[in-house]
Amino acid sequence: MPHISNTLKNLPFVSIIVPARNEEKHIKRCLLSLLSQDYPYFEIIAIDDNSTDSTLYIMNNIKNKTSKGKKLDYP
Repeated sequence: MPHISNTLKNLPFVSIIVPARNEEKHIKRCLLSLLSQDYPYFEIIAIDDNSTDSTLYIMNNIKNKTSKGKKLDYP
């Protein structure tokens, strides 16, 4: 099995950027789907574009429950 281990070490790190504005109906499913992936080397950068609904609240809840999530706010 050393071959599998070496293959994993050569995988690139991937940044997934998720822009969102007023996506409270979809953002939870989107982020949880991304977090359920089995690819080992990735980060999620979710960007809230000044939503007026609960998009940012949902994003923060998911971020607080996982170590794979990152959130950036845009005013």
